[in-house]
Amino acid sequence: GTSDTMSSEGIVRRWSLQNDRTEEGQRRPLRSKSIGQARSVVTFAPAIDLMPPFSSFVVLRVLDLDGYDGTMEDHLNLQELGSLLHLRYLRLLEMKIDELPEEIGKLQFLQVLDLPEHTRLPSTVIKLTRLMYLRIGRGSWNYDPPDGIGNLTSLEVLGRISVSSVSI
Repeated sequence: GTSDTMSSEGIVRRWSLQNDRTEEGQRRPLRSKSIGQARSVVTFAPAIDLMPPFSSFVVLRVLDLDGYDGTMEDHLNLQELGSLLHLRYLRLLEMKIDELPEEIGKLQFLQVLDLPEHTRLPSTVIKLTRLMYLRIGRGSWNYDPPDGIGNLTSLEVLGRISVSSVSI
């Protein structure tokens, strides 16, 4: 649609933002009362500008953002990721972020973490005891992961890494 609100009266469980709205030169996040119950959100660039703040989602389990360049911090604050307590899948590929916020450690149910190249992990990532899949970019890491990452016993997939740390 082209309005700032969604017309659906029902509860939205799966939500995908795919198009760019350039009408009238405005690019504001969508508003809807029904998105609070969304379980899955997938966005594609350049529709990322239409993404509501993370705090709008109460029970989100899947979040797949493609193309966020960090310029929309007024409504997409990565620190708010820590409030998505039910999140199990987080994919932030093709995004321009240097480091995940410390709040990522609050996501106790997170199982999949797929990040862009050169993203640094905060020390709190070792609290993600249910993490099964961790990948940073398509190449190898060029820095040591946080101490204690070897204690993530549920981890089944770990992207290629080049580290000097014995603790891994």
